[in-house]
Amino acid sequence: MPKKLFAVILLCGMLPACATRETRLTVDTSCAAFRAISFAVPSKTNSETADNLYDTQATVDEIMNHNARWDALCSMR
Repeated sequence: MPKKLFAVILLCGMLPACATRETRLTVDTSCAAFRAISFAVPSKTNSETADNLYDTQATVDEIMNHNARWDALCSMR
C-alpha cells in the first residue's frame, strides 16, 4: 500500500508540469516617455554664425538616427 500511495503522490506532484503557463505581457512605455527630437532653429535676433553653430553635423546625424528609430518603433502607435 505505501508504494501505491507514494506513486499517486509523485504523479500528483508532476501534474503542474503539464500546465500551460500564461506568458507575461511586456508593456513598452518608451513611446510615451520619449519623442522625436527637433533641430535647433536660429531666431531672427540670434542668427547662426561661424562662431555660433546651432547644430553640428554630428548632432544632426544623431538626431536623424534617433528620429528614425523613434519612427520605426512609435509611428504605428
